[in-house]
Amino acid sequence: KIINDEVMPAQTISNEETNVFKEFTYNLTEPEKEILHVLLQKENVKNKMFQIAQNQNEMLEVMVSNINDKALETIGDTIIESDMASVYEDYENEIKTFLN
Repeated sequence: KIINDEVMPAQTISNEETNVFKEFTYNLTEPEKEILHVLLQKENVKNKMFQIAQNQNEMLEVMVSNINDKALETIGDTIIESDMASVYEDYENEIKTFLN
């Protein structure tokens, strides 16, 4: 896998964490990235997420599950809470940093 080598602002994330979050966001599809953007914006989340899923002819639950599966494989944890209305606060900053 080729991951963009972008210069990131100095943060308190270790290189290892940087690499896993970079890899995680790199592996997301564009619609999955859109879902994360909506979750991070925290406005009208459910409606916007359902619209993205509908545009992809997929169930929202399946899309969220796929995102969490990718997070589990790379980060070692899920990132979207079970209510599908938010990203776990612990991961918000890292995801914002690498999500483009």
